[in-house]
Amino acid sequence: DKTLTRLPDLSMDVDQELGPDLGLHRPVNVTGMRGGSREFAGEKAMDGDPKTYWLAGAGSRASLEADMEGPVDINTVVLEEATGATGRVQGYRVDGQVDSDYKVLAEGTTIGEHKVDHFPKVTAWKVRLTILKSDSPAEIRKFGLYLDKSSDK
Repeated sequence: DKTLTRLPDLSMDVDQELGPDLGLHRPVNVTGMRGGSREFAGEKAMDGDPKTYWLAGAGSRASLEADMEGPVDINTVVLEEATGATGRVQGYRVDGQVDSDYKVLAEGTTIGEHKVDHFPKVTAWKVRLTILKSDSPAEIRKFGLYLDKSSDK
């Protein structure tokens, strides 16, 4: 008779103002990843660990797409570049798959240490971060997705 041992719960990442990170530990697909090393794979941007990061490929159009594993309401994205690599991103866009179409949720030029973008609430099935322009390979340590109840847009 074998006894199953329960796996430890996945770590939670709860922002004081925004609430729980709804993108944490979601499956991801990437395009334009630099090299094949798992050490810098896309899920490193969504693992809740500030010491790990996704290393995007050089140039533009590298993207990281989170599968929300069903419809999830979100209205805020938090982006952070890795320590020592801030200022590389010079253009980005965040799209959400709403119904069957992708819709632009947020876009900007710089990310830096900590960037918070609010947008009207959507029910998204997938959310994609695209690095539109960077002067060297972007290092993204956080791609967080939230439903900020205080903004009630």
